[in-house]
Amino acid sequence: KKIIIHIYVCFNESFLYCYNILHLGNPFIRKGALHKECNSIKLSKEKENYKILRYAVGGINFILNWRFSIPFLINQLGSILYNVLLISMPVTIVVPVVNSLTFFWTAFVGGYVDGTKLTHKQWIGVSILILGNFIITWEGKLDGKKSFMSADYVTILSVRQRMNRSNSDTAHLIVSEDQQSTSAINDTKEDRTNNTTTENNSMNSNYTELMNGSVPCPSCNGSGRIPKEMEETLVALIPVNDARLKPKRTCIWVSIGIAICVLLASATIFMLVPRSITLTSLRHPIENVNVYLKEKEQIDFHFLNSINITNENYFAVKVSNITSNIINKFQPWSNDIIGKGLNSTSRTIMPLSRVGNTLWFNNSVSLKGYVAQYCQSNIAQLTPLYVTMQFDISVIVEYLQHLETVSLSTTQSVCCVPSGNCTLQG
Repeated sequence: KKIIIHIYVCFNESFLYCYNILHLGNPFIRKGALHKECNSIKLSKEKENYKILRYAVGGINFILNWRFSIPFLINQLGSILYNVLLISMPVTIVVPVVNSLTFFWTAFVGGYVDGTKLTHKQWIGVSILILGNFIITWEGKLDGKKSFMSADYVTILSVRQRMNRSNSDTAHLIVSEDQQSTSAINDTKEDRTNNTTTENNSMNSNYTELMNGSVPCPSCNGSGRIPKEMEETLVALIPVNDARLKPKRTCIWVSIGIAICVLLASATIFMLVPRSITLTSLRHPIENVNVYLKEKEQIDFHFLNSINITNENYFAVKVSNITSNIINKFQPWSNDIIGKGLNSTSRTIMPLSRVGNTLWFNNSVSLKGYVAQYCQSNIAQLTPLYVTMQFDISVIVEYLQHLETVSLSTTQSVCCVPSGNCTLQG
Protein backbone atom coordinates (compact mmCIF):
# COMPACT_ATOMS: atom_id res chain seq x y z
CA LYS A 1 0.00 0.00 0.00
CA LYS A 2 2.84 2.40 0.83
CA ILE A 3 4.60 1.50 -2.41
CA ILE A 4 1.46 2.32 -4.40
CA ILE A 5 1.12 5.66 -2.59
CA HIS A 6 4.79 6.44 -3.21
CA ILE A 7 4.43 5.63 -6.92
CA TYR A 8 1.35 7.83 -7.10
CA VAL A 9 3.15 10.77 -5.47
CA CYS A 10 6.22 10.38 -7.71
CA PHE A 11 4.01 10.19 -10.78
CA ASN A 12 2.22 13.40 -9.81
CA GLU A 13 5.52 15.19 -9.15
CA SER A 14 6.99 14.04 -12.47
CA PHE A 15 3.84 14.99 -14.33
CA LEU A 16 3.82 18.49 -12.83
CA TYR A 17 7.47 19.12 -13.67
CA CYS A 18 7.10 17.73 -17.22
CA TYR A 19 3.98 19.82 -17.68
CA ASN A 20 5.90 22.98 -16.80
CA ILE A 21 9.00 22.01 -18.78
CA LEU A 22 6.87 21.44 -21.89
CA HIS A 23 5.01 24.75 -21.52
CA LEU A 24 6.17 25.78 -25.00
CA GLY A 25 3.59 23.35 -26.37
CA ASN A 26 0.82 25.33 -24.70
CA PRO A 27 -1.94 25.79 -27.32
CA PHE A 28 -2.67 29.31 -26.06
CA ILE A 29 0.90 30.37 -26.86
CA ARG A 30 0.58 28.99 -30.39
CA LYS A 31 -2.82 30.63 -30.74
CA GLY A 32 -1.42 33.96 -29.57
CA ALA A 33 1.15 33.88 -32.36
CA LEU A 34 -1.39 32.88 -35.00
CA HIS A 35 -4.56 34.59 -33.79
CA LYS A 36 -6.61 35.72 -36.79
CA GLU A 37 -8.73 38.37 -35.09
CA CYS A 38 -5.90 40.58 -33.84
CA ASN A 39 -2.96 39.86 -36.13
CA SER A 40 -1.53 43.33 -36.69
CA ILE A 41 1.19 42.25 -39.10
CA LYS A 42 0.63 40.18 -42.20
CA LEU A 43 3.12 38.91 -44.74
CA SER A 44 2.48 37.90 -48.32
CA LYS A 45 3.54 34.36 -49.14
CA GLU A 46 4.68 35.49 -52.58
CA LYS A 47 7.68 37.38 -51.21
CA GLU A 48 11.09 35.79 -51.58
CA ASN A 49 12.03 36.32 -47.91
CA TYR A 50 8.80 34.81 -46.59
CA LYS A 51 10.55 31.80 -45.04
CA ILE A 52 12.77 34.03 -42.87
CA LEU A 53 10.30 36.76 -41.98
CA ARG A 54 7.32 34.54 -41.07
CA TYR A 55 8.95 33.53 -37.75
CA ALA A 56 9.69 37.14 -36.82
CA VAL A 57 6.14 38.14 -37.74
CA GLY A 58 4.76 35.30 -35.62
CA GLY A 59 6.84 36.45 -32.63
CA ILE A 60 5.73 40.08 -33.01
CA ASN A 61 2.08 39.03 -33.29
CA PHE A 62 2.43 36.97 -30.10
CA ILE A 63 3.84 40.00 -28.25
CA LEU A 64 0.94 42.12 -29.48
CA ASN A 65 -1.48 39.36 -28.40
CA TRP A 66 0.03 39.23 -24.91
CA ARG A 67 -3.19 38.12 -23.24
CA PHE A 68 -2.70 34.60 -24.59
CA SER A 69 0.37 34.22 -22.34
CA ILE A 70 -1.70 34.62 -19.15
CA PRO A 71 -2.56 30.86 -18.90
CA PHE A 72 1.14 30.07 -19.24
CA LEU A 73 2.00 32.48 -16.41
CA ILE A 74 -0.63 30.77 -14.24
CA ASN A 75 1.10 27.47 -14.93
CA GLN A 76 4.39 28.94 -13.73
CA LEU A 77 2.72 30.33 -10.60
CA GLY A 78 1.43 26.83 -9.91
CA SER A 79 4.99 25.52 -10.08
CA ILE A 80 6.18 28.21 -7.65
CA LEU A 81 3.27 27.46 -5.30
CA TYR A 82 4.16 23.77 -5.46
CA ASN A 83 7.72 24.37 -4.22
CA VAL A 84 6.64 26.88 -1.57
CA LEU A 85 4.02 24.57 -0.05
CA LEU A 86 6.43 21.63 0.07
CA ILE A 87 8.40 23.46 2.77
CA SER A 88 5.61 23.21 5.31
CA MET A 89 3.15 20.61 3.98
CA PRO A 90 3.38 16.90 3.08
CA VAL A 91 3.80 15.89 -0.53
CA THR A 92 0.59 13.86 -0.46
CA ILE A 93 -1.36 17.10 -0.02
CA VAL A 94 0.67 19.46 -2.17
CA VAL A 95 0.74 17.32 -5.31
CA PRO A 96 -2.99 16.71 -5.90
CA VAL A 97 -4.08 20.13 -4.64
CA VAL A 98 -1.61 22.18 -6.66
CA ASN A 99 -2.02 20.00 -9.74
CA SER A 100 -5.79 20.24 -9.79
CA LEU A 101 -5.92 23.95 -8.96
CA THR A 102 -3.29 24.75 -11.59
CA PHE A 103 -5.15 22.84 -14.28
CA PHE A 104 -8.47 24.39 -13.28
CA TRP A 105 -7.26 27.99 -13.30
CA THR A 106 -5.32 27.46 -16.51
CA ALA A 107 -8.42 26.10 -18.24
CA PHE A 108 -10.69 28.76 -16.74
CA VAL A 109 -8.48 31.73 -17.64
CA GLY A 110 -7.60 30.16 -20.98
CA GLY A 111 -11.27 29.82 -21.82
CA TYR A 112 -11.88 33.43 -20.80
CA VAL A 113 -8.98 34.62 -22.98
CA ASP A 114 -10.17 32.49 -25.88
CA GLY A 115 -13.69 33.86 -25.56
CA THR A 116 -15.34 30.60 -24.46
CA LYS A 117 -17.26 29.91 -21.24
CA LEU A 118 -17.43 26.85 -19.03
CA THR A 119 -20.53 24.70 -19.50
CA HIS A 120 -22.72 23.46 -16.66
CA LYS A 121 -21.06 20.04 -16.84
CA GLN A 122 -17.66 21.67 -16.46
CA TRP A 123 -18.90 23.66 -13.45
CA ILE A 124 -20.06 20.40 -11.86
CA GLY A 125 -16.57 19.00 -12.42
CA VAL A 126 -15.07 22.12 -10.84
CA SER A 127 -17.28 21.71 -7.78
CA ILE A 128 -16.22 18.08 -7.39
CA LEU A 129 -12.61 19.18 -7.78
CA ILE A 130 -12.89 21.81 -5.04
CA LEU A 131 -14.66 19.32 -2.74
CA GLY A 132 -11.91 16.76 -3.35
CA ASN A 133 -9.23 19.30 -2.51
CA PHE A 134 -11.04 20.20 0.71
CA ILE A 135 -11.29 16.54 1.74
CA ILE A 136 -7.60 15.90 0.95
CA THR A 137 -6.51 18.97 2.90
CA TRP A 138 -8.71 18.14 5.90
CA GLU A 139 -7.82 14.45 6.09
CA GLY A 140 -4.15 15.20 5.49
CA LYS A 141 -3.13 11.85 3.99
CA LEU A 142 -4.09 9.58 1.09
CA ASP A 143 -3.17 6.25 2.68
CA GLY A 144 -6.19 5.89 4.95
CA LYS A 145 -4.50 6.99 8.19
CA LYS A 146 -6.01 9.36 10.70
CA SER A 147 -6.28 13.06 10.11
CA PHE A 148 -3.72 15.62 11.22
CA MET A 149 -5.63 16.49 14.35
CA SER A 150 -5.84 12.91 15.66
CA ALA A 151 -4.49 11.91 19.08
CA ASP A 152 -1.43 10.25 17.53
CA TYR A 153 -0.55 13.43 15.71
CA VAL A 154 -0.90 15.49 18.90
CA THR A 155 1.45 13.03 20.64
CA ILE A 156 3.99 13.37 17.82
CA LEU A 157 3.85 17.16 18.18
CA SER A 158 4.59 16.93 21.89
CA VAL A 159 7.44 14.50 21.18
CA ARG A 160 8.96 16.89 18.67
CA GLN A 161 8.83 19.73 21.20
CA ARG A 162 10.65 17.59 23.77
CA MET A 163 13.24 16.47 21.22
CA ASN A 164 13.94 20.07 20.23
CA ARG A 165 14.58 20.96 23.91
CA SER A 166 16.65 17.85 24.61
CA ASN A 167 20.37 17.44 23.82
CA SER A 168 20.58 13.86 25.05
CA ASP A 169 22.21 11.16 22.87
CA THR A 170 19.12 9.02 23.43
CA ALA A 171 16.78 11.60 21.99
CA HIS A 172 15.38 9.02 19.60
CA LEU A 173 13.89 7.13 22.57
CA ILE A 174 10.96 8.79 24.30
CA VAL A 175 8.48 8.04 27.02
CA SER A 176 5.03 7.68 25.62
CA GLU A 177 2.46 9.67 27.51
CA ASP A 178 -0.46 8.61 25.41
CA GLN A 179 -2.46 5.90 27.17
CA GLN A 180 -4.30 5.00 23.96
CA SER A 181 -1.10 3.66 22.33
CA THR A 182 -0.15 1.18 25.15
CA SER A 183 -0.87 -1.92 23.08
CA ALA A 184 1.15 -0.65 20.10
CA ILE A 185 4.07 0.13 22.45
CA ASN A 186 4.02 -3.37 23.95
CA ASP A 187 4.03 -4.98 20.47
CA THR A 188 6.95 -2.85 19.37
CA LYS A 189 8.85 -3.62 22.59
CA GLU A 190 8.45 -7.38 22.03
CA ASP A 191 9.76 -7.12 18.47
CA ARG A 192 12.78 -5.13 19.60
CA THR A 193 13.46 -7.55 22.50
CA ASN A 194 13.81 -10.50 20.07
CA ASN A 195 16.28 -8.67 17.79
CA THR A 196 18.54 -6.67 20.14
CA THR A 197 21.60 -7.61 22.19
CA THR A 198 21.76 -8.36 25.93
CA GLU A 199 22.40 -4.73 26.67
CA ASN A 200 19.10 -3.71 25.07
CA ASN A 201 17.23 -6.42 27.02
CA SER A 202 17.61 -4.37 30.19
CA MET A 203 15.81 -1.39 28.73
CA ASN A 204 12.57 -0.32 30.36
CA SER A 205 9.27 -1.26 28.74
CA ASN A 206 8.27 2.40 28.83
CA TYR A 207 10.72 3.14 26.01
CA THR A 208 10.00 2.51 22.37
CA GLU A 209 10.85 3.87 18.96
CA LEU A 210 8.45 6.13 17.20
CA MET A 211 6.94 5.52 13.79
CA ASN A 212 8.13 1.95 13.05
CA GLY A 213 11.79 2.40 13.87
CA SER A 214 12.26 5.99 12.70
CA VAL A 215 12.00 9.39 14.33
CA PRO A 216 11.29 12.82 12.92
CA CYS A 217 14.33 14.84 11.91
CA PRO A 218 15.04 17.17 14.90
CA SER A 219 16.19 19.99 12.64
CA CYS A 220 13.49 19.76 10.00
CA ASN A 221 10.47 19.08 12.24
CA GLY A 222 9.47 15.98 10.32
CA SER A 223 8.84 17.81 7.07
CA GLY A 224 11.74 16.15 5.29
CA ARG A 225 13.45 19.48 4.71
CA ILE A 226 16.01 21.43 6.70
CA PRO A 227 16.17 25.22 7.04
CA LYS A 228 18.34 26.84 4.40
CA GLU A 229 20.42 28.68 7.01
CA MET A 230 21.45 25.30 8.52
CA GLU A 231 22.50 23.80 5.21
CA GLU A 232 26.22 24.40 5.82
CA THR A 233 26.20 23.43 9.51
CA LEU A 234 24.50 20.00 9.44
CA VAL A 235 26.45 16.88 8.47
CA ALA A 236 24.82 13.82 6.89
CA LEU A 237 26.20 10.45 8.02
CA ILE A 238 26.07 7.74 5.35
CA PRO A 239 27.22 4.13 5.93
CA VAL A 240 30.25 3.00 3.97
CA ASN A 241 28.28 0.24 2.26
CA ASP A 242 25.54 2.65 1.17
CA ALA A 243 24.73 2.27 -2.51
CA ARG A 244 24.89 6.02 -2.95
CA LEU A 245 28.66 5.93 -2.32
CA LYS A 246 29.27 3.38 -5.05
CA PRO A 247 30.43 4.91 -8.31
CA LYS A 248 27.72 5.03 -10.91
CA ARG A 249 28.00 5.66 -14.58
CA THR A 250 25.56 8.52 -14.41
CA CYS A 251 27.64 10.78 -16.62
CA ILE A 252 27.97 8.05 -19.23
CA TRP A 253 24.24 7.35 -19.31
CA VAL A 254 23.43 11.06 -19.39
CA SER A 255 25.92 11.55 -22.22
CA ILE A 256 24.44 8.62 -24.12
CA GLY A 257 20.93 10.02 -23.65
CA ILE A 258 22.02 13.46 -24.82
CA ALA A 259 23.83 11.95 -27.81
CA ILE A 260 20.75 9.93 -28.80
CA CYS A 261 18.53 13.01 -28.49
CA VAL A 262 20.98 15.06 -30.55
CA LEU A 263 21.14 12.36 -33.22
CA LEU A 264 17.35 12.05 -33.39
CA ALA A 265 16.93 15.82 -33.50
CA SER A 266 19.63 16.14 -36.17
CA ALA A 267 18.07 13.40 -38.26
CA THR A 268 14.63 14.99 -37.94
CA ILE A 269 15.93 18.43 -38.85
CA PHE A 270 17.97 16.99 -41.72
CA MET A 271 14.91 15.28 -43.18
CA LEU A 272 12.49 18.18 -42.61
CA VAL A 273 14.68 21.02 -43.87
CA PRO A 274 13.16 22.13 -47.21
CA ARG A 275 15.33 21.47 -50.24
CA SER A 276 15.16 22.70 -53.78
CA ILE A 277 12.35 21.81 -56.16
CA THR A 278 13.53 22.42 -59.72
CA LEU A 279 11.86 22.55 -63.11
CA THR A 280 13.63 21.52 -66.30
CA SER A 281 12.67 21.41 -69.97
CA LEU A 282 14.12 19.44 -72.88
CA ARG A 283 13.26 22.36 -75.17
CA HIS A 284 12.23 20.03 -77.93
CA PRO A 285 10.24 21.54 -80.81
CA ILE A 286 6.48 21.11 -80.67
CA GLU A 287 5.51 19.33 -83.89
CA ASN A 288 1.74 18.99 -83.53
CA VAL A 289 -0.81 21.71 -82.82
CA ASN A 290 -4.59 21.90 -83.10
CA VAL A 291 -5.61 24.84 -85.32
CA TYR A 292 -9.18 25.98 -84.54
CA LEU A 293 -9.21 29.43 -86.20
CA LYS A 294 -7.55 30.32 -89.48
CA GLU A 295 -7.91 33.70 -91.15
CA LYS A 296 -5.74 35.80 -93.43
CA GLU A 297 -4.39 38.00 -90.63
CA GLN A 298 -4.83 35.58 -87.70
CA ILE A 299 -4.30 31.96 -86.80
CA ASP A 300 -5.26 30.46 -83.42
CA PHE A 301 -4.27 27.04 -82.14
CA HIS A 302 -3.64 25.15 -78.92
CA PHE A 303 -1.12 22.48 -78.04
CA LEU A 304 0.40 20.52 -75.15
CA ASN A 305 3.76 21.28 -73.62
CA SER A 306 5.65 19.49 -70.85
CA ILE A 307 8.33 20.07 -68.23
CA ASN A 308 10.07 17.82 -65.73
CA ILE A 309 9.98 18.46 -61.96
CA THR A 310 12.64 17.24 -59.53
CA ASN A 311 11.96 16.80 -55.79
CA GLU A 312 15.13 16.78 -53.65
CA ASN A 313 13.20 16.60 -50.35
CA TYR A 314 12.79 13.62 -48.06
CA PHE A 315 9.03 14.12 -48.11
CA ALA A 316 6.43 14.20 -50.86
CA VAL A 317 5.28 17.46 -52.42
CA LYS A 318 1.98 18.20 -54.11
CA VAL A 319 1.72 20.10 -57.39
CA SER A 320 -1.55 22.04 -57.27
CA ASN A 321 -1.39 24.42 -60.25
CA ILE A 322 0.64 25.09 -63.41
CA THR A 323 0.41 28.35 -65.37
CA SER A 324 2.43 29.82 -68.23
CA ASN A 325 2.69 33.06 -70.15
CA ILE A 326 3.70 32.68 -73.80
CA ILE A 327 5.72 35.49 -75.41
CA ASN A 328 6.31 35.85 -79.14
CA LYS A 329 10.01 35.62 -80.05
CA PHE A 330 9.59 35.59 -83.84
CA GLN A 331 11.90 38.56 -83.63
CA PRO A 332 14.40 38.52 -80.74
CA TRP A 333 13.35 41.94 -79.47
CA SER A 334 9.64 41.13 -79.47
CA ASN A 335 7.88 40.89 -76.06
CA ASP A 336 4.23 40.49 -77.09
CA ILE A 337 2.20 38.04 -74.99
CA ILE A 338 0.41 35.80 -77.50
CA GLY A 339 -1.08 33.13 -75.23
CA LYS A 340 -1.37 31.39 -71.89
CA GLY A 341 -1.13 27.88 -70.49
CA LEU A 342 -2.88 26.15 -67.59
CA ASN A 343 -3.21 22.85 -65.77
CA SER A 344 -5.07 22.82 -62.42
CA THR A 345 -4.90 19.06 -61.83
CA SER A 346 -3.17 18.08 -58.58
CA ARG A 347 -0.36 15.58 -58.57
CA THR A 348 1.91 14.19 -55.85
CA ILE A 349 5.66 14.05 -56.42
CA MET A 350 7.39 11.36 -54.40
CA PRO A 351 10.48 12.07 -52.24
CA LEU A 352 13.92 12.13 -53.88
CA SER A 353 12.46 11.65 -57.35
CA ARG A 354 14.39 13.02 -60.31
CA VAL A 355 13.05 11.24 -63.39
CA GLY A 356 9.61 10.32 -64.63
CA ASN A 357 7.89 13.37 -63.17
CA THR A 358 6.58 14.99 -66.36
CA LEU A 359 4.03 17.76 -65.98
CA TRP A 360 1.80 18.49 -68.97
CA PHE A 361 -0.16 21.70 -69.48
CA ASN A 362 -2.40 23.00 -72.26
CA ASN A 363 -1.48 26.20 -74.13
CA SER A 364 -3.56 28.47 -76.33
CA VAL A 365 -1.85 30.84 -78.80
CA SER A 366 -3.14 33.51 -81.15
CA LEU A 367 -0.79 34.76 -83.90
CA LYS A 368 -1.65 37.94 -85.74
CA GLY A 369 -0.21 40.24 -88.37
CA TYR A 370 2.94 39.38 -90.21
CA VAL A 371 3.53 36.30 -88.04
CA ALA A 372 0.17 34.82 -89.12
CA GLN A 373 0.95 35.66 -92.75
CA TYR A 374 4.30 33.90 -92.44
CA CYS A 375 2.69 30.75 -91.03
CA GLN A 376 0.08 30.66 -93.84
CA SER A 377 2.42 31.43 -96.73
CA ASN A 378 2.63 29.09 -99.72
CA ILE A 379 5.99 27.77 -98.60
CA ALA A 380 4.23 26.13 -95.64
CA GLN A 381 3.07 23.39 -98.03
CA LEU A 382 6.66 22.48 -98.82
CA THR A 383 8.50 22.81 -95.54
CA PRO A 384 7.51 22.95 -91.86
CA LEU A 385 7.34 26.43 -90.37
CA TYR A 386 8.01 27.21 -86.72
CA VAL A 387 7.65 30.25 -84.48
CA THR A 388 10.01 30.70 -81.54
CA MET A 389 8.10 31.25 -78.30
CA GLN A 390 9.19 31.94 -74.74
CA PHE A 391 7.34 30.05 -71.99
CA ASP A 392 7.36 31.66 -68.52
CA ILE A 393 6.12 28.74 -66.40
CA SER A 394 5.04 28.93 -62.74
CA VAL A 395 4.26 25.84 -60.68
CA ILE A 396 2.63 26.02 -57.22
CA VAL A 397 3.77 23.22 -54.91
CA GLU A 398 2.54 22.42 -51.40
CA TYR A 399 4.49 20.70 -48.64
CA LEU A 400 4.37 20.74 -44.82
CA GLN A 401 1.33 23.05 -44.89
CA HIS A 402 3.32 25.55 -46.93
CA LEU A 403 2.81 26.85 -50.48
CA GLU A 404 5.74 27.70 -52.71
CA THR A 405 5.98 28.91 -56.30
CA VAL A 406 8.68 27.44 -58.58
CA SER A 407 9.38 29.20 -61.89
CA LEU A 408 11.06 28.33 -65.18
CA SER A 409 11.63 30.32 -68.35
CA THR A 410 12.36 28.35 -71.50
CA THR A 411 12.35 28.97 -75.25
CA GLN A 412 10.92 26.46 -77.74
CA SER A 413 9.97 26.30 -81.40
CA VAL A 414 6.28 25.71 -82.08
CA CYS A 415 4.78 24.50 -85.35
CA CYS A 416 2.39 27.04 -86.87
CA VAL A 417 1.39 25.63 -90.28
CA PRO A 418 -2.36 25.59 -91.05
CA SER A 419 -2.45 21.77 -91.10
CA GLY A 420 -1.10 21.68 -87.54
CA ASN A 421 1.34 18.83 -88.25
CA CYS A 422 4.93 19.69 -89.07
CA THR A 423 6.01 16.06 -89.25
CA LEU A 424 4.17 15.61 -92.57
CA GLN A 425 5.53 18.72 -94.23
CA GLY A 426 8.24 18.55 -96.86
